[in-house]
Amino acid sequence: MYYCEFAETKYSRHGTMLPVEQALSVGVGYCSLFWFKKCDALVIRDRGSSKNLKEFAVYAEWLWIDIDDEDPVKAKQRFDEIVEKLRKYPILGYLSGKKGYHLGVKIQPMYGRHVPYSHKRWLNENEIECDESLYQHGRLFRNIGASHEETKRPKQLVLEDLSGDPLLIPTVIEQVKYEAIVTEDWSDSDQFRESLLRTIQTIEQPPKQGMRHTTFWSIASNLHDCGASFELAYELLCYVNRTLTHPKEEEEVERAIRDAYGKAQTLASPPSG
Repeated sequence: MYYCEFAETKYSRHGTMLPVEQALSVGVGYCSLFWFKKCDALVIRDRGSSKNLKEFAVYAEWLWIDIDDEDPVKAKQRFDEIVEKLRKYPILGYLSGKKGYHLGVKIQPMYGRHVPYSHKRWLNENEIECDESLYQHGRLFRNIGASHEETKRPKQLVLEDLSGDPLLIPTVIEQVKYEAIVTEDWSDSDQFRESLLRTIQTIEQPPKQGMRHTTFWSIASNLHDCGASFELAYELLCYVNRTLTHPKEEEEVERAIRDAYGKAQTLASPPSG
């Protein structure tokens, strides 16, 4: 069983954790977009909110897309364009209650700390323009039937087509695994897979705060040695960084990679920092 945080308004969060089925059926208020296991739900309840919490793995069965525009006509046009692009998957569409739309795409279930970032990444890669602030672990989303605070209009269903197979959203790790298998450009594919394994282990067992730069440098050096591009190393390590409880600034991640890629042939030990 999974739980989500429920709040009567988006400004009144008190760590109220309810089973998903119960929270989504009340027809009022807001629920966290992503769902939590019971053990994590108890921690969130004690802390008073899931806001800004990144350390917990979360669960999702739907990819939700928030389509907003000051011009309702333009919002409807964008909604129709995105619906057409995603027609082959099961979809649900709602009027948000104001000027925009909420579009849900049924996905193959996902669980992990990476889930919000994997959703955002998939949308970016498929050039789907939407409100990207939605893809946070504790982000609240208005319940079906709940009225908008300003307009008092309810969130209501305008589209339902549940035919087709659920969308599979690959994580960045899965995409890189695939790339390693199908690409012949790697100087040493086995070494690349070993680097990838170390990256996955870093996600599962995050480095302590004082070891983050060294860990990033070490992984980047391995990626460099097996022929991975700078861009791929940057994307992969930024992904790892976002899963950390205390992530570094992405400029610092880039600096660690530049140290590894620019000096990998001469440095015998990682740079300090």
